[in-house]
This record gives sequence, structure tokens and C-alpha cells, in this order.
Amino acid sequence: MINKYLNGGGMFEHVDKCIDEDSELEVISLIEKLSKKFEELRISKRKLKENIRKAVNELKLMKASLKQIVEEVKNLKLERDKINVEVRSYKNKRDAIRQQQRNIIQQIKDLKYEIATLKRQAKIPEVNVTEQLRKLKWIYETSPVNLKAERKIVNEINQLESIAEIYNRIKDLQIKMIELKKHYLNLNDEANRNHELLLKLSQQSQHLHESFKNKSREVKMLRVNLQSKNNEVKSLILQLNKINDEIKDTVSKLHELKNTLTSIRTHKNSVKTARIKEKLAREILNKIKRGEKLSFDEFKIALELKLLNSN
Repeated sequence: MINKYLNGGGMFEHVDKCIDEDSELEVISLIEKLSKKFEELRISKRKLKENIRKAVNELKLMKASLKQIVEEVKNLKLERDKINVEVRSYKNKRDAIRQQQRNIIQQIKDLKYEIATLKRQAKIPEVNVTEQLRKLKWIYETSPVNLKAERKIVNEINQLESIAEIYNRIKDLQIKMIELKKHYLNLNDEANRNHELLLKLSQQSQHLHESFKNKSREVKMLRVNLQSKNNEVKSLILQLNKINDEIKDTVSKLHELKNTLTSIRTHKNSVKTARIKEKLAREILNKIKRGEKLSFDEFKIALELKLLNSN
């Protein structure tokens, strides 16, 4: 039994071959590398989460800005359309004024033609008509004349009074023509005021239209940037998921390596203990062979290892 146990020392030599010091160092090196990688992944994850937070905040701001600009575009369009309605109203008013002025010009032409016709019919200057009427009426009232002369005077007075009526008609037409000219000038003033308002509103409309186009372009660009930022956030999230997977895989590998390291060290301790027991067994066996007295602890070990039976 003793020889069998001692010959079993070959088992320890085999164990020594199995426990490779380089393997332990390699496992420790791998753990250190994975631990470093784990820390780097944690830092990358923290930075990535911060980048995602910033990108999401930027995305929120861009969405809020887009909403605001879209509302501005809507209001600009409403304001522009409102002004365009006023512009059309003033254009209609301008056209109406122009039509009135054309009508007045035609009326004045007609009046001038009628006055010229009446003047041709009158033949005698107005001053002469007035003077001759005064003289004839005075003669008719103060001078005794025969019936034939009286009829002649009355006929002349009637003719002159007809001519005087023509001049009165001419005066009425001239007054009407003056009123029409005055009305034409008033319409001119109104047309000028209308033109100034129309010009001002047209400029406002043009300005609003330009603002509308610029804001519309801004909305378009912002939507493109928004889509780009959305894609950026999605990409960052994918990166984060990838890092999380790497962290999970790294933690799993670290756990496995630590278990391996624990197994190696446990095995080494077992081998170390076995070597100590082997050495102690040889010493006890030699004492037994020499017939020396064993200590209490040595006696217990001899019983445990069945060295006494072997003897």
C-alpha cells in the first residue's frame, strides 16, 4: 500500500503538467484586456447616451421651430391673401374712377359741341343782344308807333329773347361743364390717393410674398434637417444597442474567464496541498521505518493515508 501510494507520485507529475502557469497568466491577461475593453465600452456608452440626449433635444427644438415657422407661413399667407383682397378692391375702384373720368370727358366733349352749335345759332354777340333788347323795349314802352312798326319791334324783341335764351342755355351748359371739370379733378385726387394706397398695399403684398417664399424654403430645409437628425438619432440608438450587446458579451466572457481563473487557482491549491501531504507522508513513512515515535498529528495523517496498514 505504501509503495502504491508513493508510486502514485507520478500522478502529481501529471497534474503539474496540466496546470500550466502560462495559462493562468494568459487568462489574467485576457481578463485585464476585457476589463479595459469593458471600461472603454462604458465610457463610449456614456458618451453615446449624452450624444443621443443632445440629438433628441436638438430634434425637439427643430420640431418646435418647424411648428412655429409653419404657423408663421400660415399667418403670412392669410395676411397676404387679405391684402390681395384689398388690392383687388382698390383696383376695381381705380377702374371705376377711370370709367367715370372717361364718361365725364365724353360729356364735356358733348357739351362743347352743343355750346359751339348754340353759338352758331345765336349769330349775334351776347353783348349786342342785351343792348338791342334794352333799346327795343325802351322804344316799345316810350315811343308811339303804328301797328306795323309795333309788330316789327315785338318780332325783333322775340328773336332777341330767343337768342338770349340760347345764351342762357350756353351759360347753363358752361356751368355744368365747369362742375364736370371740377368733378373730374376731384376724381383725379381720389385716383391719386387710391393709387398711393394701391401702391403701398402692393408693396406690402410683395414683401409678404417674399417672406412667404423665404419661410417656405426655410420649412423645406428644416424638414430635410429634421429627417437627417432623425436618421442621426436612429443611427446613435443602433450604435448604443450594439455597444450594449458588446458590453453584455464582454461581461459574459469576463464571468467565464473569472470562473476559469478560479478553477485554475483552486486546482493549483489542490495540487499544492497534495504535494505537501505527499512530502509529509514520506517523512512519516521514514519515521515509521526507523521505528520513531509519531506525534499525534502525524499519527492522524498516517491513519488517514493508511500508512500503518501498509507497514
